[in-house]
Amino acid sequence: MLMTWRREIAVFTGAALLFAAVAAVLGLPGPDGNAIGTYDVIGRLAHSFTYAISRTPGQPFLDYCNFVFWSLGGDWAVQAWFVLVSALGVTALYRLLHEIRGSAPLAGALTLALHPLFLGHSGGVGDFAVSLSFLIGALLAGVRGMAVAAGLALGLAVGCRLAFCIYVVPVAILTAMSWRARGASWRAAAIKGACASLLAGGLSLLMYAPLFAFYGWSLLKNFPMQSLRYLVPAFAYRSLVGYGVMFWAAAAGLVLWALRRRSRAILLKSHNGVAPAAVFLLLGGLATLFRIPSKPEYALPLLAGAILLFQRYGAKGWTYALLLSSVAAGVLVLSPYDNQRDVYGWRFDTGWYVKILEQARDNRLQINIIRTALASLPQRTLLVARTGWTEAQAQRSDVKAIPGYKGVEGLTAYAFAGLGEDRVVVHFQEPKLKELLARIDTDQSGQRLAVVYERKIAGQLRRWDRLDLAQYGKAVILSSAPWPALRKHAGQSNAAAVETPAAR
Repeated sequence: MLMTWRREIAVFTGAALLFAAVAAVLGLPGPDGNAIGTYDVIGRLAHSFTYAISRTPGQPFLDYCNFVFWSLGGDWAVQAWFVLVSALGVTALYRLLHEIRGSAPLAGALTLALHPLFLGHSGGVGDFAVSLSFLIGALLAGVRGMAVAAGLALGLAVGCRLAFCIYVVPVAILTAMSWRARGASWRAAAIKGACASLLAGGLSLLMYAPLFAFYGWSLLKNFPMQSLRYLVPAFAYRSLVGYGVMFWAAAAGLVLWALRRRSRAILLKSHNGVAPAAVFLLLGGLATLFRIPSKPEYALPLLAGAILLFQRYGAKGWTYALLLSSVAAGVLVLSPYDNQRDVYGWRFDTGWYVKILEQARDNRLQINIIRTALASLPQRTLLVARTGWTEAQAQRSDVKAIPGYKGVEGLTAYAFAGLGEDRVVVHFQEPKLKELLARIDTDQSGQRLAVVYERKIAGQLRRWDRLDLAQYGKAVILSSAPWPALRKHAGQSNAAAVETPAAR
């Protein structure tokens, strides 16, 4: 027992040190697409004690923890709770794999810890790492037959991500089958599974009730329903690129290997509900990604399910292949499509370790990138690019919002006081961008603005909005070195990372 605890402490310590190092590099708000809005929730609660969700359908437990820890110790405290919970999640997976007699528990824990889609979110403020960690804790409690602990842990996972409510099924299965393996009757085992389910549902309802009371059923209106013509290729692309060719090759290889063996030894391993629980995690992750194929992180429970199946039903070689697939997805990606140039064709692309760095850099330092870019452009220039910064950064900088720019009602452009209002930037997803460009293109006053745009957004605009920016102006390349930029501001708070005119 002492040796087991030593191993778990070593796993936790190693994971915590790794995640702390990643958190220090990435900083806040972090790489999640909703990270800026999530971070702004903290600021509004701290300064005016007003609350508005950062994304639908909300994440009440996550927002609560972010605010409490920020109040105790600022950005570092926010990152600390993400790091600790993520490390506990990896440790819980290690313990869970021991409980189900996995072939190589340490390799399974490393498969999760080193996967870029988990690793990149282990320091905040997106929920992907902590919500999955709470879910893994619920699965571990279920395997041990701890109905109350399983229900509470699952409730916390749902409090971070509402879609995780579907995983009440594997948690209930594991809890019931654990009691059944101890000799309990089917009725008594079912009661234990129902207890975990009801407790998780009650806790989730308690956390989300205020949000539903205020927003009503509109809270569930998130990603609009798309046609199969969009969903199928988008889902295939996200699942392939997000988890890598090697992951899917290893999964297919394990299935073929198991079918060829058809041995009684494999069947005898199907106990305690591990197989149906793991399969439900797989299917749940795939179904979620199919419904909302915008972030591969939505399917992270798929990775947890795959780890359970590989560990329980595969030899050690298969578990190491899965571990290697996690690292490979971070280093290099084989993609059938270049989403920046909107060009089809197989190509090798940078892995998710670099992509996570870029996303974190953009969320944290985009205000500096935009200001530097505008300063290098001639006067009377419109830049079309990604704009994104926190409210704290906007207050510290000299950025200025210009509503109704060029007479386009509902459109907001941004300028910097130190650069003047004749050099502005507009977000490339601005709904009225076409109208603005049309007005500029037909301007006969002789004071026409020059239009430039960030090159990497051109393909997305052609694909989504049928808008070819090359017809209006020329492409420019903004900052493309995320590591030096993040390293330069390592250890600084979110607001302090802004390079003010005085600092220059």
